Amino acid sequence: MLLMSTLTEIETAVDNLPPEQQQELLRHLAATVRRRRSAADPAAVKQWMERLDTLRATISTGRQTLTTEQTLTDAREERD
Repeated sequence: MLLMSTLTEIETAVDNLPPEQQQELLRHLAATVRRRRSAADPAAVKQWMERLDTLRATISTGRQTLTTEQTLTDAREERD
């Protein structure tokens, strides 16, 4: 088993992989990041959404716009 302790060592090892394995690694890392983002602290998400609602209310123009939930759903769909 090869142990790597620095980002430089990891990057060098990845550079030596065939392109197919590099793509597989990239897909794995992207999926891991998405899972971790979706597992964000619910209290922090709730606080952020409340803050966003407050900001939206303070700059309201009276026009009908997307809700916070719709905005988040759109952003998630664009990210995936």
